[in-house]
Amino acid sequence: MGMDLAPLRWLVRGSFAAFAMWTLATLYRRPTMENAWKAATAVMAAVVFSISTHMWPWFMLWILALAALVPAWWFSRWIFGVAALAPFSIVPFWRYEVGFDPFYTKTLPALPLYLGATLFMVWMLDREERAAVIAWAAAVPGRLGITRPHRS
Repeated sequence: MGMDLAPLRWLVRGSFAAFAMWTLATLYRRPTMENAWKAATAVMAAVVFSISTHMWPWFMLWILALAALVPAWWFSRWIFGVAALAPFSIVPFWRYEVGFDPFYTKTLPALPLYLGATLFMVWMLDREERAAVIAWAAAVPGRLGITRPHRS
């Protein structure tokens, strides 16, 4: 396809690492058992999604065990969605690896995986949390200066 996705790759990897550091800072400020499980989940997710060059579906078992200890947390719900959809993303990798561009066998199948996990996470939120996510998503274009010009 000719697209260089390296900057996006490093941005995503860095965001998982930054999120892990943020949860560790939260654990340092408020040392509770729930914050400890959240930090452990975030650190393990940073290892799997940032350091590992390819995520095999069984890697999700490591994170899933920790995420199950804080099931009401939004990130745990995202992990549940990724774990449920991860086996389906591996089929193009195994079936069409030889002779195809890695973009089509590795990168492209991962996009529906993470989109589906995000939709699952939002679907699992309660009414107030879902309304907050919708309000945040509606405000993003204005914050980025991508507003549509008014037609008169």
